[in-house]
Amino acid sequence: MEKSQYYEKAKIDDEVYGTIFGHGKVSHLLQGYFHVMIEFDNGFQVPYTIEGIPGWGKFDYQTCFYAKDINIADFDFTPNDNPVIKSKQIIRLKEENKLEARTPSGVWMNANSIDKNYFEEIINLKKFHFLRKMK
Repeated sequence: MEKSQYYEKAKIDDEVYGTIFGHGKVSHLLQGYFHVMIEFDNGFQVPYTIEGIPGWGKFDYQTCFYAKDINIADFDFTPNDNPVIKSKQIIRLKEENKLEARTPSGVWMNANSIDKNYFEEIINLKKFHFLRKMK
């Protein structure tokens, strides 16, 4: 099946894995720009286009896949071995596009592509251990 029509044959309760929120299921089929609503095990609900692009953040690529189609070994789940980054470093690294953030699924992703509210929550709650210099 072409990537452009990835969720064309989606059914309610299809098991999925999102690189941001982890395991979930298709909870609703939608009509319009968004094609499916995914409810993740951690309670987040996110609409996705037929291509698997989420309705939040600055993503222009697929971040949610059928569980049978994805090998999670391809993603970086390693613990943060680096010392906690100071606030001035966070600003500089983010501006230089060299900052990674740990998503709720445990995957490290470029901090400039994650949801702005999630990034602000990390900063406001001083969860700097969720941030690291890009490897």
